[in-house]
Amino acid sequence: MTETETRALPTTLPPPTDAARSAMAMPLFAPLLPDWVHVSEMDPAMADSATLLPEERTFVAVAVGRRRREFAAGRSLARSLLASLGKEAPLCREADGRPAWPPGIVGSITHCTTLAAVALASTDDCAGIGIDVEANRPLPQGVARLILSEQEQRWIRRSDPRLAAETLLRVFCAKEALYKAIYPLARCALPPQALIVERSARNDSFVARLAVEGTPFPKDMLLEGRWAARRGHVAAAVVIKLA
Repeated sequence: MTETETRALPTTLPPPTDAARSAMAMPLFAPLLPDWVHVSEMDPAMADSATLLPEERTFVAVAVGRRRREFAAGRSLARSLLASLGKEAPLCREADGRPAWPPGIVGSITHCTTLAAVALASTDDCAGIGIDVEANRPLPQGVARLILSEQEQRWIRRSDPRLAAETLLRVFCAKEALYKAIYPLARCALPPQALIVERSARNDSFVARLAVEGTPFPKDMLLEGRWAARRGHVAAAVVIKLA
């Protein structure tokens, strides 16, 4: 932009339209999940690590400030949702690092530098939940080779090249959400290529096929999820239904 062009710009920006205000205010995850899933989200910059309970604080005792705020945001959201269900307690960790949800609850926590979110539900309603959020920017070079199956590489190459970076990020996000939903049930670390993400007929949905057997999930089992790109983020959510 030249100096002349800079002078030609208005000194104040026009106010956002009603549609823009609505998009900024709309929660990212609630539209991706059934209405019986309890969801909450916040900007981690608004979190205070001093609100962590003593049992929770030990998990980030040596973490940097940004990491402590992101962790505090997730724990604060989770405790608020649990309290609304009459389950007030610290949210600690299992030995493998995942959240130690109270009996009768399944849930998932995700955060990046600009958004933290929690989704949880009763085990009477579903077997597992996974959510993931990422800032909408290209993944580091080389990540695609590490996480994509040959099938995924082919359909992404055939996609609109202008959306290639976002499409790759959607697939990455979907695999993270799938892993979070599956791991507490399978208790095994599936390689990224074992979860093959395919496009759905709907733009807001995806289908994933399990390319290996992961007890209690049979090989070639299909799992459905939803994803979105909005407010500078890409998000994905998966709910595993009861058998």
